[in-house]
Amino acid sequence: MFLHISVEHGCIVLRVWRVARDVLLVDHLFAGLPGIVGTYIIIGDGGEAAVVDPGPRSSIDSVTRVIEERGLRLRYVLLTHIHLDHGASAEILAEKYGAKIIVHPRGAPHLVDPSKLCEAARSLMRDVDLVGCPQGVDEKLVKPTSDGEVVEVGGRRVRVVHTPGHASHHQSFLLEDEGVLFPGDSMGIFYCECVVPLTPPPTRPRMILESIEKMLSLKPRLAALPHFGIHPDPEALAREVVERMQAWVNYESFERLLESDVCARRVYECRRGAPYFGGEVERSWRGLREAREHGHW
Repeated sequence: MFLHISVEHGCIVLRVWRVARDVLLVDHLFAGLPGIVGTYIIIGDGGEAAVVDPGPRSSIDSVTRVIEERGLRLRYVLLTHIHLDHGASAEILAEKYGAKIIVHPRGAPHLVDPSKLCEAARSLMRDVDLVGCPQGVDEKLVKPTSDGEVVEVGGRRVRVVHTPGHASHHQSFLLEDEGVLFPGDSMGIFYCECVVPLTPPPTRPRMILESIEKMLSLKPRLAALPHFGIHPDPEALAREVVERMQAWVNYESFERLLESDVCARRVYECRRGAPYFGGEVERSWRGLREAREHGHW
């Protein structure tokens, strides 16, 4: 349900939806573009809250504006993984509100010292400065997770599910009260009415497939995707991702993939002009091909 829109000087500066009883979706309007990056806010009793994947540093004001306008008490920042479009602004929220960053143990050291993370991002991605690199956060604000543990947010139970594959440090979250799954990038992306995998190098397809099965075993009711929005049928979402992974790896050229797969072409065209994200479809195809070459299928 569309909840709120703010316009300043003729431009949309904030879009917010209530996507479940206790969950808001905030559109970052990254680089002025709608529907590219989303952050979810879980709201419990007494206004206690957790942010899921706060996103780029450059657009974090969208999230802090919602927190402050609603008078929320931010207790946790839940990171599915530390890639910059998901976690670059985690330290900003942690330091501003005294919130703990909940992160996979493999990702935790890179929040304290992000130098290798930023170096890797600059070597692989364009427009990194537009997303922003973290500066490093006090390790006292970082809480590594264990698989299956439960985080309490104002009386709401959020289960941590380790889901490696897209990244070795990837984890997902299930809001048990409402059956809302936050799969990060482990169940692909949902753009222009199409679902495609997100499998850039060095992806691990076997691990992704195992992680998808693990998430589906929890019987989620909805999937809340950071890229972008709510998918009402997690099983159908997963099925499309798996089918495309299995098909894409057999295309010997990216051009042939675009000619043959309508959704690959549609998402490619939708995202082509987006800073930082423009090459995602090609990188995902390349990641699957390289994984097969290296025996990771």
